[in-house]
Amino acid sequence: MLSKKQKKTLNYIAGPLLFLITSFFIYKQVSNKKDLETQWQHIAQNFHAEQFVAVIFVLVLMMVNWCLETQKWLVAIKGVQTMKFGKAFKSILSGVAFTMITPNRTGEFVGRILYIDEGNRIRAALLTLTTSISQTIVTIIFGIIGFFIIKDEILKLEVKYIHLWVNGILFSSVFFIIACLLFYYNLSNVIRLFSRYRFFHKFKFFIKPLLKLKTNALNSIFVLSIIRYFVFTMQYIILLHVFGVQINWLNAFAVIAVFYLAMAIIPTFAIAELGIRGGISLSLFGMFSANNLGILFAATGIWLINVILPAAIGALLVLNIKLFKKNIDDNVKEV
Repeated sequence: MLSKKQKKTLNYIAGPLLFLITSFFIYKQVSNKKDLETQWQHIAQNFHAEQFVAVIFVLVLMMVNWCLETQKWLVAIKGVQTMKFGKAFKSILSGVAFTMITPNRTGEFVGRILYIDEGNRIRAALLTLTTSISQTIVTIIFGIIGFFIIKDEILKLEVKYIHLWVNGILFSSVFFIIACLLFYYNLSNVIRLFSRYRFFHKFKFFIKPLLKLKTNALNSIFVLSIIRYFVFTMQYIILLHVFGVQINWLNAFAVIAVFYLAMAIIPTFAIAELGIRGGISLSLFGMFSANNLGILFAATGIWLINVILPAAIGALLVLNIKLFKKNIDDNVKEV
Protein backbone atom coordinates (compact mmCIF):
# COMPACT_ATOMS: atom_id res chain seq x y z
CA MET A 1 0.00 0.00 0.00
CA LEU A 2 1.08 3.58 -0.54
CA SER A 3 2.63 5.64 2.24
CA LYS A 4 1.53 9.20 3.09
CA LYS A 5 4.61 10.58 1.33
CA GLN A 6 3.93 8.58 -1.83
CA LYS A 7 0.28 9.71 -1.86
CA LYS A 8 1.34 13.32 -1.41
CA THR A 9 3.78 13.05 -4.32
CA LEU A 10 1.13 11.51 -6.56
CA ASN A 11 -1.34 14.23 -5.64
CA TYR A 12 1.07 16.89 -6.89
CA ILE A 13 2.08 15.19 -10.14
CA ALA A 14 -1.11 13.32 -11.14
CA GLY A 15 -3.12 16.34 -12.31
CA PRO A 16 -0.40 17.95 -14.48
CA LEU A 17 0.61 14.55 -15.90
CA LEU A 18 -2.97 13.69 -16.84
CA PHE A 19 -3.35 17.16 -18.36
CA LEU A 20 -0.25 16.72 -20.54
CA ILE A 21 -1.33 13.27 -21.76
CA THR A 22 -4.92 14.21 -22.59
CA SER A 23 -3.85 17.55 -24.14
CA PHE A 24 -1.33 15.75 -26.36
CA PHE A 25 -3.95 13.39 -27.75
CA ILE A 26 -6.42 16.26 -28.28
CA TYR A 27 -3.73 18.17 -30.19
CA LYS A 28 -2.83 15.12 -32.29
CA GLN A 29 -6.44 14.54 -33.22
CA VAL A 30 -6.98 18.14 -34.30
CA SER A 31 -3.66 18.40 -36.18
CA ASN A 32 -4.39 15.18 -38.12
CA LYS A 33 -6.93 17.18 -40.13
CA LYS A 34 -4.52 18.31 -42.87
CA ASP A 35 -6.81 20.86 -44.56
CA LEU A 36 -8.09 22.35 -41.30
CA GLU A 37 -6.86 25.88 -42.08
CA THR A 38 -8.45 25.88 -45.54
CA GLN A 39 -11.73 24.63 -44.14
CA TRP A 40 -11.84 27.31 -41.47
CA GLN A 41 -11.14 30.02 -44.07
CA HIS A 42 -14.04 28.78 -46.16
CA ILE A 43 -16.32 28.73 -43.12
CA ALA A 44 -15.35 32.28 -42.17
CA GLN A 45 -16.02 33.61 -45.68
CA ASN A 46 -19.50 32.10 -45.80
CA PHE A 47 -20.54 32.87 -42.25
CA HIS A 48 -23.42 35.30 -41.72
CA ALA A 49 -25.36 36.46 -38.68
CA GLU A 50 -27.97 33.69 -39.04
CA GLN A 51 -25.31 30.96 -39.14
CA PHE A 52 -23.50 32.53 -36.19
CA VAL A 53 -26.67 32.50 -34.05
CA ALA A 54 -27.29 28.88 -35.07
CA VAL A 55 -23.77 27.83 -34.01
CA ILE A 56 -24.20 29.64 -30.67
CA PHE A 57 -27.41 27.64 -30.18
CA VAL A 58 -25.53 24.43 -30.97
CA LEU A 59 -22.96 25.37 -28.31
CA VAL A 60 -25.78 25.93 -25.82
CA LEU A 61 -27.15 22.50 -26.73
CA MET A 62 -23.69 21.06 -26.05
CA MET A 63 -24.03 22.28 -22.47
CA VAL A 64 -27.54 20.80 -22.29
CA ASN A 65 -26.17 17.53 -23.67
CA TRP A 66 -23.53 17.15 -20.96
CA CYS A 67 -25.87 18.42 -18.24
CA LEU A 68 -28.24 15.58 -19.13
CA GLU A 69 -25.35 13.12 -18.93
CA THR A 70 -24.43 14.61 -15.56
CA GLN A 71 -27.96 14.08 -14.26
CA LYS A 72 -27.90 10.48 -15.51
CA TRP A 73 -24.73 9.83 -13.58
CA LEU A 74 -26.06 11.46 -10.42
CA VAL A 75 -29.11 9.19 -10.57
CA ALA A 76 -26.85 6.15 -11.05
CA ILE A 77 -24.45 6.86 -8.17
CA LYS A 78 -27.06 8.16 -5.72
CA GLY A 79 -26.86 5.01 -3.63
CA VAL A 80 -23.07 5.28 -3.30
CA GLN A 81 -22.32 8.97 -2.93
CA THR A 82 -24.16 12.28 -3.09
CA MET A 83 -22.51 15.00 -5.13
CA LYS A 84 -23.33 18.57 -6.07
CA PHE A 85 -24.30 19.06 -9.70
CA GLY A 86 -21.36 21.38 -10.43
CA LYS A 87 -18.80 18.89 -9.19
CA ALA A 88 -20.52 16.07 -11.07
CA PHE A 89 -20.46 18.19 -14.24
CA LYS A 90 -16.70 18.65 -13.86
CA SER A 91 -16.28 14.89 -13.47
CA ILE A 92 -18.23 14.29 -16.69
CA LEU A 93 -16.01 16.67 -18.67
CA SER A 94 -12.90 15.11 -17.15
CA GLY A 95 -14.24 11.75 -18.30
CA VAL A 96 -14.55 13.10 -21.85
CA ALA A 97 -10.87 14.04 -21.77
CA PHE A 98 -9.96 10.43 -20.96
CA THR A 99 -11.96 9.17 -23.95
CA MET A 100 -9.28 10.62 -26.21
CA ILE A 101 -6.88 7.78 -25.33
CA THR A 102 -9.26 4.81 -25.08
CA PRO A 103 -11.12 2.78 -27.74
CA ASN A 104 -14.80 3.69 -28.26
CA ARG A 105 -14.58 6.09 -25.29
CA THR A 106 -14.46 3.25 -22.79
CA GLY A 107 -12.16 5.22 -20.49
CA GLU A 108 -14.79 7.82 -19.71
CA PHE A 109 -15.45 6.36 -16.27
CA VAL A 110 -11.80 6.94 -15.26
CA GLY A 111 -12.15 10.71 -15.30
CA ARG A 112 -15.49 10.53 -13.53
CA ILE A 113 -14.44 8.40 -10.59
CA LEU A 114 -11.47 10.65 -9.79
CA TYR A 115 -14.06 12.98 -8.24
CA ILE A 116 -15.47 10.16 -6.12
CA ASP A 117 -14.25 9.44 -2.58
CA GLU A 118 -11.51 6.79 -2.53
CA GLY A 119 -13.58 4.01 -0.99
CA ASN A 120 -16.44 4.47 -3.43
CA ARG A 121 -14.60 4.60 -6.76
CA ILE A 122 -14.96 0.98 -7.88
CA ARG A 123 -18.63 0.92 -6.94
CA ALA A 124 -19.24 4.19 -8.81
CA ALA A 125 -17.39 2.82 -11.86
CA LEU A 126 -19.69 -0.21 -11.94
CA LEU A 127 -22.76 2.00 -11.64
CA THR A 128 -21.49 4.07 -14.57
CA LEU A 129 -22.14 1.02 -16.74
CA THR A 130 -25.87 1.65 -16.45
CA THR A 131 -25.55 5.08 -18.07
CA SER A 132 -23.42 3.70 -20.91
CA ILE A 133 -25.70 0.71 -21.52
CA SER A 134 -28.83 2.87 -21.62
CA GLN A 135 -27.27 5.31 -24.11
CA THR A 136 -26.07 2.44 -26.30
CA ILE A 137 -29.53 0.86 -26.34
CA VAL A 138 -31.11 4.19 -27.34
CA THR A 139 -28.51 4.65 -30.10
CA ILE A 140 -29.20 1.18 -31.50
CA ILE A 141 -33.00 1.57 -31.32
CA PHE A 142 -33.01 4.83 -33.27
CA GLY A 143 -30.29 3.52 -35.56
CA ILE A 144 -32.53 0.63 -36.59
CA ILE A 145 -35.46 3.03 -37.11
CA GLY A 146 -33.18 5.15 -39.31
CA PHE A 147 -32.10 2.07 -41.24
CA PHE A 148 -35.71 1.21 -42.05
CA ILE A 149 -36.44 4.78 -43.18
CA ILE A 150 -33.53 4.95 -45.66
CA LYS A 151 -33.03 1.25 -46.32
CA ASP A 152 -33.85 1.55 -50.04
CA GLU A 153 -31.27 4.32 -50.49
CA ILE A 154 -28.61 2.36 -48.59
CA LEU A 155 -29.17 -0.68 -50.81
CA LYS A 156 -28.33 1.50 -53.85
CA LEU A 157 -24.79 2.06 -52.59
CA GLU A 158 -22.12 0.36 -54.68
CA VAL A 159 -20.77 -1.73 -51.85
CA LYS A 160 -19.98 -5.42 -52.17
CA TYR A 161 -22.54 -7.63 -50.39
CA ILE A 162 -24.57 -4.56 -49.40
CA HIS A 163 -27.78 -6.58 -48.96
CA LEU A 164 -25.98 -9.00 -46.67
CA TRP A 165 -24.47 -6.14 -44.65
CA VAL A 166 -27.79 -4.29 -44.25
CA ASN A 167 -29.79 -7.37 -43.29
CA GLY A 168 -27.03 -8.57 -40.99
CA ILE A 169 -26.84 -5.22 -39.17
CA LEU A 170 -30.63 -5.02 -38.80
CA PHE A 171 -30.94 -8.57 -37.49
CA SER A 172 -27.99 -8.36 -35.11
CA SER A 173 -29.07 -4.94 -33.84
CA VAL A 174 -32.60 -6.13 -33.01
CA PHE A 175 -31.16 -9.14 -31.20
CA PHE A 176 -28.68 -6.93 -29.36
CA ILE A 177 -31.42 -4.49 -28.27
CA ILE A 178 -33.52 -7.31 -26.80
CA ALA A 179 -30.48 -8.74 -25.01
CA CYS A 180 -29.44 -5.32 -23.67
CA LEU A 181 -32.94 -4.42 -22.47
CA LEU A 182 -33.24 -7.77 -20.70
CA PHE A 183 -29.81 -7.27 -19.14
CA TYR A 184 -30.48 -3.61 -18.25
CA TYR A 185 -33.80 -4.22 -16.50
CA ASN A 186 -32.69 -7.49 -14.89
CA LEU A 187 -29.27 -6.30 -13.76
CA SER A 188 -29.85 -7.25 -10.14
CA ASN A 189 -31.04 -10.74 -11.11
CA VAL A 190 -28.00 -11.26 -13.33
CA ILE A 191 -25.69 -10.23 -10.49
CA ARG A 192 -27.48 -12.50 -8.02
CA LEU A 193 -27.07 -15.37 -10.47
CA PHE A 194 -23.30 -14.91 -10.64
CA SER A 195 -23.09 -14.21 -6.91
CA ARG A 196 -23.82 -17.87 -6.25
CA TYR A 197 -20.25 -18.65 -7.23
CA ARG A 198 -17.70 -18.33 -4.44
CA PHE A 199 -15.33 -16.33 -6.67
CA PHE A 200 -17.76 -13.38 -6.66
CA HIS A 201 -18.16 -13.31 -2.89
CA LYS A 202 -15.04 -11.16 -2.52
CA PHE A 203 -16.66 -8.52 -4.76
CA LYS A 204 -19.93 -8.38 -2.81
CA PHE A 205 -19.15 -4.94 -1.35
CA PHE A 206 -18.56 -3.45 -4.80
CA ILE A 207 -21.59 -4.92 -6.58
CA LYS A 208 -24.09 -4.34 -3.77
CA PRO A 209 -25.14 -0.87 -5.08
CA LEU A 210 -26.08 -2.47 -8.42
CA LEU A 211 -28.45 -4.79 -6.56
CA LYS A 212 -30.14 -1.79 -4.98
CA LEU A 213 -30.84 0.05 -8.23
CA LYS A 214 -34.60 0.47 -8.49
CA THR A 215 -36.63 0.27 -11.70
CA ASN A 216 -37.53 3.95 -11.27
CA ALA A 217 -33.86 4.88 -11.35
CA LEU A 218 -33.25 2.75 -14.43
CA ASN A 219 -36.27 4.33 -16.13
CA SER A 220 -35.00 7.83 -15.30
CA ILE A 221 -31.58 7.04 -16.76
CA PHE A 222 -33.17 5.58 -19.89
CA VAL A 223 -35.48 8.59 -20.43
CA LEU A 224 -32.58 11.01 -19.93
CA SER A 225 -30.62 9.00 -22.54
CA ILE A 226 -33.47 9.43 -25.04
CA ILE A 227 -33.67 13.18 -24.40
CA ARG A 228 -29.89 13.46 -24.74
CA TYR A 229 -30.03 11.56 -28.04
CA PHE A 230 -32.52 14.07 -29.47
CA VAL A 231 -30.36 16.97 -28.26
CA PHE A 232 -27.21 15.92 -30.15
CA THR A 233 -29.32 14.88 -33.15
CA MET A 234 -30.79 18.39 -33.23
CA GLN A 235 -27.26 19.81 -33.07
CA TYR A 236 -26.29 17.82 -36.15
CA ILE A 237 -29.41 18.87 -38.11
CA ILE A 238 -28.75 22.54 -37.30
CA LEU A 239 -25.12 22.32 -38.46
CA LEU A 240 -26.21 20.63 -41.70
CA HIS A 241 -28.46 23.65 -42.32
CA VAL A 242 -25.65 26.06 -41.38
CA PHE A 243 -23.34 24.53 -43.98
CA GLY A 244 -25.96 24.39 -46.72
CA VAL A 245 -26.68 20.65 -46.84
CA GLN A 246 -30.19 20.43 -48.31
CA ILE A 247 -31.98 17.46 -46.79
CA ASN A 248 -35.46 17.14 -45.26
CA TRP A 249 -35.68 16.65 -41.50
CA LEU A 250 -36.93 13.03 -41.64
CA ASN A 251 -34.09 11.86 -43.89
CA ALA A 252 -31.63 13.92 -41.85
CA PHE A 253 -32.82 12.25 -38.64
CA ALA A 254 -32.60 8.80 -40.25
CA VAL A 255 -29.11 9.35 -41.66
CA ILE A 256 -27.84 10.78 -38.38
CA ALA A 257 -29.34 7.80 -36.53
CA VAL A 258 -27.53 5.37 -38.85
CA PHE A 259 -24.36 7.44 -38.54
CA TYR A 260 -24.37 7.21 -34.74
CA LEU A 261 -25.18 3.52 -34.94
CA ALA A 262 -22.16 2.99 -37.20
CA MET A 263 -19.93 4.99 -34.83
CA ALA A 264 -21.15 2.85 -31.91
CA ILE A 265 -20.48 -0.42 -33.76
CA ILE A 266 -17.12 0.36 -35.37
CA PRO A 267 -14.26 -0.01 -32.86
CA THR A 268 -12.19 3.19 -32.97
CA PHE A 269 -9.80 5.28 -30.94
CA ALA A 270 -10.70 8.96 -30.66
CA ILE A 271 -7.33 9.72 -32.26
CA ALA A 272 -8.66 8.27 -35.55
CA GLU A 273 -12.33 9.12 -35.09
CA LEU A 274 -12.48 12.28 -37.20
CA GLY A 275 -11.39 10.52 -40.39
CA ILE A 276 -13.92 7.74 -39.82
CA ARG A 277 -16.65 10.28 -39.08
CA GLY A 278 -15.90 12.09 -42.33
CA GLY A 279 -15.92 8.92 -44.42
CA ILE A 280 -19.16 7.57 -42.96
CA SER A 281 -20.95 10.93 -43.14
CA LEU A 282 -19.98 11.39 -46.80
CA SER A 283 -21.25 7.91 -47.67
CA LEU A 284 -24.57 8.36 -45.85
CA PHE A 285 -25.42 12.01 -46.46
CA GLY A 286 -24.05 11.72 -49.99
CA MET A 287 -27.16 9.69 -50.84
CA PHE A 288 -29.26 12.84 -50.39
CA SER A 289 -26.91 15.76 -51.05
CA ALA A 290 -23.97 16.54 -53.32
CA ASN A 291 -22.63 19.18 -50.92
CA ASN A 292 -19.64 17.12 -49.80
CA LEU A 293 -17.86 20.08 -48.24
CA GLY A 294 -20.91 21.01 -46.19
CA ILE A 295 -21.29 17.41 -45.06
CA LEU A 296 -17.66 17.32 -43.92
CA PHE A 297 -17.97 20.67 -42.15
CA ALA A 298 -21.07 19.53 -40.27
CA ALA A 299 -19.35 16.28 -39.19
CA THR A 300 -16.23 18.21 -38.16
CA GLY A 301 -18.31 20.83 -36.34
CA ILE A 302 -20.14 18.21 -34.27
CA TRP A 303 -16.82 16.57 -33.45
CA LEU A 304 -15.23 19.85 -32.37
CA ILE A 305 -18.22 21.02 -30.31
CA ASN A 306 -19.30 17.75 -28.68
CA VAL A 307 -15.93 16.01 -28.31
CA ILE A 308 -12.90 18.28 -28.59
CA LEU A 309 -14.24 21.34 -26.72
CA PRO A 310 -15.49 19.37 -23.67
CA ALA A 311 -12.33 17.23 -23.76
CA ALA A 312 -10.16 20.35 -23.73
CA ILE A 313 -12.09 21.75 -20.76
CA GLY A 314 -11.88 18.36 -19.06
CA ALA A 315 -8.11 18.26 -19.62
CA LEU A 316 -7.82 21.60 -17.79
CA LEU A 317 -9.99 20.33 -14.96
CA VAL A 318 -7.77 17.33 -14.31
CA LEU A 319 -5.01 19.75 -13.31
CA ASN A 320 -6.81 20.14 -9.99
CA ILE A 321 -7.51 16.46 -9.49
CA LYS A 322 -6.15 14.80 -6.37
CA LEU A 323 -6.10 11.04 -6.45
CA PHE A 324 -6.19 10.88 -2.66
CA LYS A 325 -8.76 13.25 -1.23
CA LYS A 326 -8.03 12.73 2.45
CA ASN A 327 -5.78 15.27 4.13
CA ILE A 328 -2.58 13.34 3.92
CA ASP A 329 -0.76 16.00 5.88
CA ASP A 330 -2.87 15.25 8.97
CA ASN A 331 -2.05 12.55 11.43
CA VAL A 332 -3.62 9.66 9.56
CA LYS A 333 -2.51 6.09 9.61
CA GLU A 334 -0.36 4.83 6.80
CA VAL A 335 -2.04 2.17 4.70
